[in-house]
Amino acid sequence: MNTWTIDEIEFLKYNYELYSVKELSEHLGRTANAVKIKARKLGLLRKSKYYYQKDFFKDINTPNKAYWLGFIYADGYVTKQKNRTETYTVGIELSVCDESHLKNFNKDIGGNICIA
Repeated sequence: MNTWTIDEIEFLKYNYELYSVKELSEHLGRTANAVKIKARKLGLLRKSKYYYQKDFFKDINTPNKAYWLGFIYADGYVTKQKNRTETYTVGIELSVCDESHLKNFNKDIGGNICIA
């Protein structure tokens, strides 16, 4: 097990959001998995290019929120991310002809997620 040097840690902290894990691992001469593990231990996070109201369903206080919650309950799913505590993904699978419906949901949650 190779101990990380202070210079490597500083490089990782400074560049984690700028370069891919593959590029970082190549520069540092470490495996991609080692880079991911070290970044997680350091609490480094990548900012997502996507955003939305993460607390949209905190209070179901409008008819729209109630509708979308029922919609997800009927046509969606929630999965827990492997190897991560309290990290979940919500998915909705619909027909291509329902694209406009997903765009409306995206708008209601204040999202910029690409619906293609």
